[in-house]
Amino acid sequence: MPYYISYKGKKLGSPLTKNEAEEKLVVLSRCFKQLEIVKENSQPVGMLSVTLPIAESN
Repeated sequence: MPYYISYKGKKLGSPLTKNEAEEKLVVLSRCFKQLEIVKENSQPVGMLSVTLPIAESN
């Protein structure tokens, strides 16, 4: 069954395997909050919450 990365209930990108979706979720979570993996039938599989330090600019 295909998986998708979802942001605020909207599917992003093309269908992925579960492993691909998990890998992309980790990378994309560095830029976006509220990302989750959903199955084709739109049921959330899991949500990842990551807190990263904010870089200070001089």
